[in-house]
Amino acid sequence: MKVFKKVWIVVLSVILVAVTGIFALWHNEIATIASITTIIDQDLSHDDGYTYEMNVSGEYYFDDFLKQGGVSSDEELIQFITVQNMDTSMPVHCQEGNVTGTVDIGRIMKTAQRANAEALASEQRMSCHIALPAVTPRTMGGLFYFFMLTVAYEGGLAGINAFDQPGVETYKKIMHSYLKGYMSGK
Repeated sequence: MKVFKKVWIVVLSVILVAVTGIFALWHNEIATIASITTIIDQDLSHDDGYTYEMNVSGEYYFDDFLKQGGVSSDEELIQFITVQNMDTSMPVHCQEGNVTGTVDIGRIMKTAQRANAEALASEQRMSCHIALPAVTPRTMGGLFYFFMLTVAYEGGLAGINAFDQPGVETYKKIMHSYLKGYMSGK
C-alpha cells in the first residue's frame, strides 16, 4: 500500500508541475481563448455567420516579430480569399504531361490555393485564408471593413496613425474623383 501511495503522489506531482508549467507558458493564450463569446447569432436570411468577440491577453509580440526580420514586402504575407457558394462549374480542358482531361475551374482554383499554401508553409512563410460564404454587398463590405481594421490595428501596434497619413488622404481624394466620374457616366 505504501508503494501505491508513493506512486500516486509522484503521478499527481508530475501532473501538477505539468499543469503549472503549461499555465505559466500559455496563460495569456488560454485567457484569450477563454474570452471568446458569441455576440450575434447566425442570420441565414442575410447569409451572415456568427459574430464573435475575443479579448486578447498579453502582448502581441509585434516588436519581437519586427526585430526578427518581420515582413519586408507584400510577397512575404500571402492572403487567400475564397468564396464558398460560387458557381465554379465551368469545365476546363487540362493537360499535365501525357494525361489530359476536363476539370472544373472551382477544383482548379481550390487546388491552386492549397498548393500555394503548402508551398508557403514549406518555406515557413506566413499565409492567411479568409473564406466568404458568398459574394454579396454585405460580405464584401464586411471584408473591406476587416481589412480597414487590420491596417488600423497593425498601424497602432507599430506606432503609426493609419488614419492620418498623407498618402491615404491623396488616395481618398483621387478615389472620390473617380467615383464621381463613374456615377456621372464619364
